[in-house]
Amino acid sequence: MKILFLSVLLSYGGASKLIYDLLPRIEALGHQCDLLLLTGEHSKYIEDLRKKGISVSIVPKEIRSHFGKIKYIKNWIQDGNYDVIHANLFPMIYYCSIVKRMIGRKCAPIVMTEHNTDNRRRHLRVLKPIERYIYLNYDHVISISEKTQENLLNWVGINSSTKFSVVVNGIDVEYFKNAQPLEKKKLYQCYKDGDILLLNVGRFSLQKNHEKLIKALSQLPLNYILLLIGEGELQDKIKKQVHDLNLDERVVFLGFRKDVASIMHTADVLVIPSVWEGFGLIAAEGMACGIPIAASDVPGLSDVLGEAAVKFNPMDYHDIAKKIEQLSRKDNFKMKELALERVKHFNLSQMINSYINIYRFVRNE
Repeated sequence: MKILFLSVLLSYGGASKLIYDLLPRIEALGHQCDLLLLTGEHSKYIEDLRKKGISVSIVPKEIRSHFGKIKYIKNWIQDGNYDVIHANLFPMIYYCSIVKRMIGRKCAPIVMTEHNTDNRRRHLRVLKPIERYIYLNYDHVISISEKTQENLLNWVGINSSTKFSVVVNGIDVEYFKNAQPLEKKKLYQCYKDGDILLLNVGRFSLQKNHEKLIKALSQLPLNYILLLIGEGELQDKIKKQVHDLNLDERVVFLGFRKDVASIMHTADVLVIPSVWEGFGLIAAEGMACGIPIAASDVPGLSDVLGEAAVKFNPMDYHDIAKKIEQLSRKDNFKMKELALERVKHFNLSQMINSYINIYRFVRNE
């Protein structure tokens, strides 16, 4: 099959990381994968994908209007003679739905992946009929967790449909399990015995809830150090908060890193304070690495972790601090064993096989 993946960008984030992991492996199965992005800004994986033989293209910068982008995508799809189109993230999922309607019956089957249990659009009821139109226009809609699909079906107002299915995210379990740790001083130069390194990985956005995490750190003893991996629109605001709370010596901004697996094997606790998550790819990666995890008790993320983590209320920074301290002081051997067993269910090869089966289904193979 010749498959066109479409997304907004390839920044640090679960959807971007999935695309980066998926495309070379799907090609290895004998299919052709092309990728079209709305922007190349802040993208971290483009050159790596190209080195792996994936054709990555970007909508020209001079095309700024929604109509112009839709027209460009329409022409790209028609010229490419693809067997399947796979859209990811807003507004790309809107553009592709409209393109399908414009092309009509001659359009290749178009599928999309829903990556979150919630988003800002769902808090504007005036958008509900528009959203229903957009989603129901797809040949197939994949959700990354049961809760993601449940919330989506409730939003668009249908009970069930063969056009909707769940394919849980997958990771390369062995890669994360076998990664080698770094020296702690390479992450925190002032490290000394007795320091506890907390790790958070995620884009600086409202969803990832860094503000409450920083407040929680201010409630913890001085030997708790926070390592932050990621970039994003709220990074400067979080840096200011760190400074205002006199935490500059206890918070390390590591930026974008490609050695997250090794860092997970180095840190003492992985903290995931997200306000919402469709799945929580970092949670699965953390389980594979065997690092103790403290995470938000929210749908999607909580379902992935099960009993393999200590959970807290993400809106209560006192509770976050309390659960982190509890986790860092206990023997987590049983939790590690549970995590390593549980993460076997989130296998990347199984996810790819499910995707291929869906592509064949929409093509009536």
